[in-house]
Amino acid sequence: MDGSLKALVVVIVVVAGVFFAGRSAMTELVPGRRFDRWAIMAVLLVPINFLVANFWLATAAAVAVALGVGYGERRKAILFIILAFMMADGALTIPGLAGMNKLADMSALIAAIYLFVLPATFERRDRMVGAPFRAADLMLLGFFLLTSALAFRETTFTNGLRVIIQSTAILAPIYIAFSRIAKSTDELLAATCAVASVMIALGAVAIFEYALQWHFYSIPRGRWGIGTEFDFGIRAGSLRSFATTGTPIAFGVMLAAALPLTLGLRKLVRRKSIMNLGVAALAIGLLATLSRTSWIAGVIGVAAYYAVGPKAFGRLVQFGFVGALGGLVLLATPYGDSLWEILPWIGGGSTDTFDYRTRLFEISTGVIAQNPWFGIADPASHPDMQVLVQGQGIVDLVNSYLAIALNYGLVGLGLFAVGNIMVVNSAMRAAKAVRSTNPTVSAICQAFVGAHVALLFGIAGTSWSVGMLGEFTWLTIGLTAASARLAFAVAEKEAEVEATPADDAPSSTDAADVRPTASDTPGRPVPKHLRQYVS
Repeated sequence: MDGSLKALVVVIVVVAGVFFAGRSAMTELVPGRRFDRWAIMAVLLVPINFLVANFWLATAAAVAVALGVGYGERRKAILFIILAFMMADGALTIPGLAGMNKLADMSALIAAIYLFVLPATFERRDRMVGAPFRAADLMLLGFFLLTSALAFRETTFTNGLRVIIQSTAILAPIYIAFSRIAKSTDELLAATCAVASVMIALGAVAIFEYALQWHFYSIPRGRWGIGTEFDFGIRAGSLRSFATTGTPIAFGVMLAAALPLTLGLRKLVRRKSIMNLGVAALAIGLLATLSRTSWIAGVIGVAAYYAVGPKAFGRLVQFGFVGALGGLVLLATPYGDSLWEILPWIGGGSTDTFDYRTRLFEISTGVIAQNPWFGIADPASHPDMQVLVQGQGIVDLVNSYLAIALNYGLVGLGLFAVGNIMVVNSAMRAAKAVRSTNPTVSAICQAFVGAHVALLFGIAGTSWSVGMLGEFTWLTIGLTAASARLAFAVAEKEAEVEATPADDAPSSTDAADVRPTASDTPGRPVPKHLRQYVS
């Protein structure tokens, strides 16, 4: 059997199996027809990856599936989640006109943003829940404005415009649309379930990639000519899973963020055994990436999730005990040898990556000190950075915060960092504010705090410009803000109800005396079992 057909059979069985198994639990939170629509769309996208040889035809077919199957979806932006992450990552260039070498890059992910996300950014303000612009919005949107303005320095107008089209015009709409997607609890649950379902499916694919030592999605990437130029898919002689993303560390960070989301959804369903399988798929898929940064991000994200919830201390102790026990069990399995080989210092793993990251930090901080406010246009070409050039001829900025500071200075880093801290803090306060009155919204806020914290740590160990991590990061930031915005709106409404004047409420005497009387049931005899209560 041809390699493409073999990969197709494995992946389509895994993806279909995940959505089929998860349906009974997920449909407790979203309507069955809606979830079925997502499942059909995800399954139909799989053969497009493996059977359509032309990149442009594959992109067009994927868009057609999304438009056709997703026609009845009320929140079209949710279709972006499925289309973007179920297609192999990579883009080709659209040729330019009038002297321009190229206009912009195009992929299924970018097409999904233009078709489903961008229109959602122009929704009328009176349809939004909560204040349309809070301090965090101003910080994060200010970050996008700054990056757009700095795109024109030391370059031509067309090059600056191209940078905006390929970065700001893609990432900013994701944050704006998803930070305002939660018009109700149902819509917040729908977006959360969509993210979790797709990530669980990809986590299951990652498990089979590691078990079979085969990167399934390298087949379409190679056929379409969008494969990663520098492939870090092997570590200590073992394959590192990356599913559709093409980059194991970025994929691992995404799975790490999905862990708290799935734990949050688990609290809200009766069929917890099904959600336990989802958590297991994410955790094992995360291990299969062989990405140490992602592992730590997952641990920190889950710890943050429990720290924000009720009985925090006990849950954290329990999580630590279970994690330590699970680690010992893993070391005793055949997988333990591979795990031990990649652990630095205590195992057989190399410390080269840690040494490189240390040098990157030391040299980058010196360059930032020379250009502290707004950074420089091309940090990789700075003379001090040349000692970091690797064998591939590049300076690998494996720290998103350093990359932001180098390109946009401390002003850009401050806008991004402070904006994210505000979003996380708002979600933490929101989770506590509605914990007793609306446990559903509280649980989702708690879950997004964990996901957001996992991402903020994870991007410190890699560049968010690879493997769809940037889009996933802004998706998570937006949904964290949406959960906080909805929770505060619920809390404000409850406060208004509590502040209702006493004259409008029933008196204490009336409220206390609720016994039926004969006059309460005119024309009808009082049933025998109630006659003893009639005055």
